[in-house]
Amino acid sequence: MTLMKVSATEGWFAMAAREVDVRRWLQEVREDRSLTQTEVDRRTRQLGENYRVSQSYLSQIERGTRPFTDLGAERMDGLRRVYGISPEEWVKRTGISLMTPDDVSLTSDANESAPGYFPEYTIPSGLQSAIEKHGDRFPALRTEAVQRNLSLARYYDGNGPESADDWLSYYLSIAKWIEN
Repeated sequence: MTLMKVSATEGWFAMAAREVDVRRWLQEVREDRSLTQTEVDRRTRQLGENYRVSQSYLSQIERGTRPFTDLGAERMDGLRRVYGISPEEWVKRTGISLMTPDDVSLTSDANESAPGYFPEYTIPSGLQSAIEKHGDRFPALRTEAVQRNLSLARYYDGNGPESADDWLSYYLSIAKWIEN
């Protein structure tokens, strides 16, 4: 995997040869299931707005003009569900493990007290350093939703950003997709 600098405002993103394989595989699965990009848009929208993958967004992913990892966990899970791909197959093909609220077994007490429950996560030390170092300039870094999304970040090799500056660059590259 190689990290490339796109521009000062876009930050760093992971480029991997596997990205091409994932894009091709997703397109093949869609076509094998006789789904159009518009139908995928409609079906992912039915799962909820956070899971929606629009036709134009999917087209960009399949053409390679937008990295597959830009989808984020919820949109990836939306595609996985619409395409009928098991979580195990998804991990095998993409190298990305998706943990969604539907994957978590909750007790009845937890269901009553936390209807929007997400699994617990740990903020990596490098991300914590980024929050402390850059949180005043980028206040969204201090929000729970952004911290959760960033904490779950992993590249194809299973690792995520390490230094505070790596985390900031990663955040800047995906901010418009993970901020509310």
